[in-house]
Amino acid sequence: MLPGSLDLCFQPIEYASPEQPVVPKVEERRRRAFRGRPELSIVVNFYNMRREAERTLQSLARTYQQGIEDLAYEVICIDNGSTHPLDAEWVASFGPEFRLVRPARLHSSPCNAINAAAAQARGRHLAIIIDGAHILTPGVLAEAMIHLRGTPASVVALRHWFIGGDQRWLSSAGYSRNMEDLLFDRIDWPTDGYQLFRIGSPIGESPNVWFDGLSESNCLFLPAELWRRIDGFDEAFDEPGGGFANLDLLRRAAETSKGGVTCLIGEATFHQYHGGTTTNVSDIEKDERVNVYERDYRELRGRSFEGLAPHEFRLAGAMRSEHAATTRQRPLFPAPLGVTDHVRPAVRRRLFDPGAERYLQAAYVEFGLHRTTRWLGAPVELAPTDLIALLEIMREVRPGYIVTTSVDPNLMAFVDSACQLLGLEGSGIIQVGVGGPLDKLPGRARVVTEDPWARNTLRKVEREIEAAEEVLVLFEPPAAPGAPVEALAAYASLVTYGSYIVYLGTARGQPWLGYSTQWPMKAIRNLTERSGRYAIDHTFDQHFVTTCPSGYIRRIGGLIEAVNYDPALDVLDAL
Repeated sequence: MLPGSLDLCFQPIEYASPEQPVVPKVEERRRRAFRGRPELSIVVNFYNMRREAERTLQSLARTYQQGIEDLAYEVICIDNGSTHPLDAEWVASFGPEFRLVRPARLHSSPCNAINAAAAQARGRHLAIIIDGAHILTPGVLAEAMIHLRGTPASVVALRHWFIGGDQRWLSSAGYSRNMEDLLFDRIDWPTDGYQLFRIGSPIGESPNVWFDGLSESNCLFLPAELWRRIDGFDEAFDEPGGGFANLDLLRRAAETSKGGVTCLIGEATFHQYHGGTTTNVSDIEKDERVNVYERDYRELRGRSFEGLAPHEFRLAGAMRSEHAATTRQRPLFPAPLGVTDHVRPAVRRRLFDPGAERYLQAAYVEFGLHRTTRWLGAPVELAPTDLIALLEIMREVRPGYIVTTSVDPNLMAFVDSACQLLGLEGSGIIQVGVGGPLDKLPGRARVVTEDPWARNTLRKVEREIEAAEEVLVLFEPPAAPGAPVEALAAYASLVTYGSYIVYLGTARGQPWLGYSTQWPMKAIRNLTERSGRYAIDHTFDQHFVTTCPSGYIRRIGGLIEAVNYDPALDVLDAL
């Protein structure tokens, strides 16, 4: 399969029956151990994380990993100078595959210790876990070996998630290891390891986590021959924690591998809360450290670090849990941890990409929810957030005239109420075109009964509003198919500097799906990109649910135009 190709399957997870023991006895595990050269050597590094090590080692044991009955493997556990060292007998209690090693020399960076441990590995393939706080999902070893056996020269990478969510913010809010233990108890881990997806979120929190590029893997599988060829970790990365050493390993392995890189879908590692160098510190501390790591990487490699783009690796795997398929399930699993009453600030595009935003807007209009909006008991076919946006624009602009091509009397009633609320008693409404009964329009409204799209009508409206300092336009397009490029531009010309033309109902008909007969975005792009005098103001459609996405267009330039420029004003001697 070529890099960038997709090889996915979706399989239901099979659970053990209640009669089956979840954890076989130690003697049974030892009988199942393999002798001779192992096929896989797993090297995992620990430093001051006895609590985290227990779950990580359990997630590497035969009693937890599924489908590895025929896999001969070993787990080399490094205690890299812990204050309270791990016990070799305790490590071996997880199975005959496990053994503990201690580095001959201690360094702040784990690179030297992992290289030394990997030199003792006997497997044809290696799995490198630089941070022993990462728990694996149950199908990692079996799924990785499928691809390593099929393409022995390839590299297999896993994505990594946080337990509990954004651990940097949680740490500052008072999150603790004891609270995280409650999350593990809540899912009865390790009975079903895929429940980890219910209490975690991807590091970086991308809504497209399985299809994004890849910068790092905290469980990287590669041929032992490739590991030796690239000299393992570069020990020049001597910062505590290794800096960009793990990122650099993935990049060099990908560039050198003869079999390409496969990134697994549906399997992951989950980072437990502990005193990590970048994950369990404040954003300020994290940014300072990352800046140092980036500088050191540039000095070593002569270029800035770039992760793998999606086309540089294959995707393969099986979704064995519905909770792995989406990152939006977190609100479905509340846990009363009592961390804080503050809400974590989030980056909009990190959690809610444009596709998700359009999906929400499409669902809103497909359900017809905009038709349920009422103003003084009458339906106004806009989202409530749009009514608030119009009110705020009128408060800011304080227009002398509001010109509209909408013939909805209920919208006129809302505009009239807004004028009263804002004290705009001298403001007038000009409705261009006739729709409903005229007697339902407010007293401040004047109706121009001519064709709204005729040039003579526009000139008549221009004469009507020429004395107004501020003009706001509410634009509803003509019923004709296509993009109302000329109509939008004509009514936009009525807008005064700093005011708005609001294109009503740009979400209706879902033009982004291509089957609508009207194309508002083409007209909006033509207006904003060609003249330089108008810009989309997303301030007013930032609440996700809106019937006017990209429809709030502000006049930003053109105080003096050629048509009304008087050159005599530049003759200073005449003043």
